[in-house]
Order: sequence, then structure tokens, then C-alpha cells
Amino acid sequence: MTPQQHLTIASAEHSDAWKYLDEVRARRGSDGMVDWPDFCFVPVDAMRTWLRRLAPDHRPGDPARLITLGAWRAAQGTYRFEQRLSAALLATPLSDVVPAAVLRDLPEWSVYVETPQLPGSPGFFATLDHDLGRREGRRTELWLLIDINDRLIPTAMALPDDGTVADGLATIGRERPRPGVDPTAHHRVASMMRSLIAARLSLLLYLCGSPEVAGDWPLSRPVARKTRRLGPRLYPPSKPAVRYVGEQTGAALSESPDAGQWQHSDGVLRWIAG
Repeated sequence: MTPQQHLTIASAEHSDAWKYLDEVRARRGSDGMVDWPDFCFVPVDAMRTWLRRLAPDHRPGDPARLITLGAWRAAQGTYRFEQRLSAALLATPLSDVVPAAVLRDLPEWSVYVETPQLPGSPGFFATLDHDLGRREGRRTELWLLIDINDRLIPTAMALPDDGTVADGLATIGRERPRPGVDPTAHHRVASMMRSLIAARLSLLLYLCGSPEVAGDWPLSRPVARKTRRLGPRLYPPSKPAVRYVGEQTGAALSESPDAGQWQHSDGVLRWIAG
């Protein structure tokens, strides 16, 4: 299933969701609405509130799914890595020296990254959330919607202000199981979620560092247009914007590239080929 098809399904299920997100963004920081950092499109908490009121029988993952897809809808950035570079990145182990805050530099509110090398998983969406319910220093979360056999699996990890990517992964599953959920099953699912995110993080880290991307770079975010009747509105593009990543870098690698390593110095993250 393509990312556009996932967006179409969400639009059919919740036809007013995108209008609501535009309205929330227009009121950000005013009219009693809280403010949030620019890297966040709209907090997932806002969608939870809307769904409780208008769709009380919604699925548990729907708030994050609608926020992530709604943020992606604005620009529809689809990232296609050169095959050898993608293989090398997927093989690169996560380093304990990479600050979690690096992942706050996603190039867009939401991105879709193709992963044809991962069996049964053609790609995933990623966005950043500002969780109002968490304590200071741990409010930023990275949300992924991972396409596995045409189902979007939502999962999140915290991005602690002073911690590393490894610290963020370790937060998955620390919360208490919901009432009625077997603790063993809870921890088993958490372990699976950690593995799903960890396997894809190197691709996101590359985009957040100093990536080689064809075309205009860095990107500017879409700006809402004022309308007389509907107020500010974000109008999506007619088709996804496919961005080719690492064409020259990948061409310089061998057919079976070795894993690389991450280097973080002077506030800049770089991937070094193996």
C-alpha cells in the first residue's frame, strides 16, 4: 500500500480531521490554546481530545496515526535512499554518543521513508510530538507509523533533552501495563517495538544530520493560506514529493557495503562509511 493510499483511508474514516488540525494550528498559543515547539505539527493530545468527543469508539492508535498522516499530508515528502547507502545505514549500529535531540531536526513535520530492503515493510512515517502530559525534559517524542503488510503500526520513543538515542529507546515499555494487560505480554510487545524502531533509526538519523538530498535543500515548511470562509488552511500538493537521498554517496560504496559509524562533533551528526 502506498503512503497516499494510507492517507486516503484515513481521510475517508475521519473526513473532518484535517480541518480540525488547521483550526488547532490557527489557534496555537492564543484563544486558550497551548503553544508548542515549531518541530511539532500538532500535539497528539489534541487529536485524542477530538476523537474522544466525536469518535469515542476509535482505535487506540488513531490519535497518533491521524496526527502523523495529517502532518505528512501538508508536503508529502517521500524519501528514497540509494540502495547501497540504505543497506549500509540499516547495518550501522546505533551509537551511545548520538544525542536523542538530533532527531528533533527532521526535515519536515512528517516524512515517509521507503524501506524496500525490509521484508513486508515498504516504508514508515515519522513525526515529532510535544507530549503535554510528560514532565519537563521528556516531552518530545518520536512517533513512527511502520507499514507492515499494509497495516500501520504506531510506536513512539521519548527524546530526552539530555539523553542519547539509546536512552530514548530504553523508555519504551517502562510505563505500567494498562489494566487487564498481562505484564509479560506488555514487556514482549515493548521489546518488539524497540526492535522495530531501532532497525529504522539510522535512516532518520541520516536525514537529521548532514544528508545528501537531490534538489532544493534544506526545505521550507508549508504556510497556511488565509481563506474568507474557512480561515487559515494548508492545501496539500497533488502528489508526493519524492526526494532522492544519497545518490552520489551510495554510488561510491561497494555492492555489498560494510556498516558505517556515527560521528557527532560540534553539534553536527555525520555518517562515516565503513
